[in-house]
Amino acid sequence: RERMKEAISTCLYVLAKLGLQFPESAGELTTLRSLIKTKMRLRGKTDERLKQLPKMEDKSKIAGMRILSVMLSCCYYARQDLLPLVIFHMVRCSLKYGISHI
Repeated sequence: RERMKEAISTCLYVLAKLGLQFPESAGELTTLRSLIKTKMRLRGKTDERLKQLPKMEDKSKIAGMRILSVMLSCCYYARQDLLPLVIFHMVRCSLKYGISHI
């Protein structure tokens, strides 16, 4: 479990270097705020419209999605408080920059 926490810390560091803001801790308020922000961005979007999102092209955003994917697995085992934030962030990145096939 400690190694997973170290991996999460490394992911947070790399995300910061890529310019992606991500909280190091998640309380109920932070999680709720992230949920609302994500729901607002999804409002009015149908499944068909989501399927038509462009392919993600920005290499730094693709790298960020890869890091978030690794972090997602680690959070499942070691920091479940961050798990929803990772998912919400990935959804918002996809909406803004396109679909990543990681």
